[in-house]
Amino acid sequence: MKKEKVDLELRPHHIYGFHLHEKQPEFYYLSDEEYIKRFRQQKGDFHSDKLILHWRDTIKKLHENPNLEIRLVPRIDSVCKECNWKKECNNKKHWAYKSAQKADEDAMKFFPELKLRKIYNGHSLITLFKNYK
Repeated sequence: MKKEKVDLELRPHHIYGFHLHEKQPEFYYLSDEEYIKRFRQQKGDFHSDKLILHWRDTIKKLHENPNLEIRLVPRIDSVCKECNWKKECNNKKHWAYKSAQKADEDAMKFFPELKLRKIYNGHSLITLFKNYK
């Protein structure tokens, strides 16, 4: 069976990050330097500047075009493909894999309505987010 093509694939913890940005949409429009600075204040130095900006650009596309379709995936996604840790995040014994899996589990508990491998669009996610603080 052939998989239906979608615009983006996102892990649950990246959906959660999109939710946080939708609560503060001014983050989409910060300068690169300011965005990286604020990201690091919240998340630390785990990711490269390049990945941080790729992350923002990916979810900004969804913010600006909520008709885009997203598949919720339990693995490397459209954001992770640019990450310098993607190899480690595929290794079940590595701490980076375990950390990403834990973040995904937490996001799925936060949004119990979400189902892995289901296709959503930005509108449906933004509507869901309105139910959460």
